[in-house]
Amino acid sequence: MRYILILLSIMTLGLSMVNAQNEIINLYTDEIPYALPNIENQEEASYLDDGSMKSVSKVTHPTLEVFADIERENAPSVIICPGGGYHHLAYYKEGTKVAKWLNSLGIKAFVLKYRMPSPETASPTYDVPYSDLSKAVELVKKNAKQWGIDKENIGIMGFSAGGHLAATGAKLADFSILIYPVISMKSEITHMGSRTNLLGKDADKILIQKYSQEENVNKNTPKTFIVHAQDDKSVPVQNALLYYNSLCENNISAEIHIYQNGGHGFGMGRDSIHPWTIALEQWFSTNKLID
Repeated sequence: MRYILILLSIMTLGLSMVNAQNEIINLYTDEIPYALPNIENQEEASYLDDGSMKSVSKVTHPTLEVFADIERENAPSVIICPGGGYHHLAYYKEGTKVAKWLNSLGIKAFVLKYRMPSPETASPTYDVPYSDLSKAVELVKKNAKQWGIDKENIGIMGFSAGGHLAATGAKLADFSILIYPVISMKSEITHMGSRTNLLGKDADKILIQKYSQEENVNKNTPKTFIVHAQDDKSVPVQNALLYYNSLCENNISAEIHIYQNGGHGFGMGRDSIHPWTIALEQWFSTNKLID
């Protein structure tokens, strides 16, 4: 697979061009839902040598980075939710790197820089990430003609805690892709850091049930592709298995790949392309999303 190296220059929070191909759009042009009053921009980011954003935290002004400058018209698209335990976003390895790979397959992509559920910037905190994802889906549908995408084939993809967000918002999409996802908020199998950051240290049973996505699969849940590693020490593989079982119980088309080794956070591969990308490409083909 070939990658196009793109120099990112993120200088403003408004509608801005990163280069001739990509643009970064503010999700909200006026009031930001759940934001506390008078919150100034607190964003902290690290960058790779080529200027690409590697990681970002303390997001107060959520954005959507557009990777739609490919020749294919009426193309499927994917909104990508990077992971980071609802503390930060692994923006490169689980965001822009993935978007460029999707472009190489003929799929248009959008990287969501969503807000963290921090009590310092928002209240209530637990609805903040979903609010941003919901707005992102709305923007993609609204601009479908401009970006040359198929409104009937919009997917949501998430990694780790971003996988939890993607599963939470799956009903908004036509398909979902969950990579080593946090699924459950139940203490015996959850990633406790993600749960604490999302729901607080003393989450009540109602919130735990609401955000345990294995309990919330229904007929509106779309077809789903899942990847996990058996030896994941951060997010137990039971998260993926429980969600897959719930999909099967509800007769939702699903495919799951459990790798013997890999740990957590492998993204597209630490040193080379990870095998899950080959499996996902085949899944796209099987589901007629690519030729």
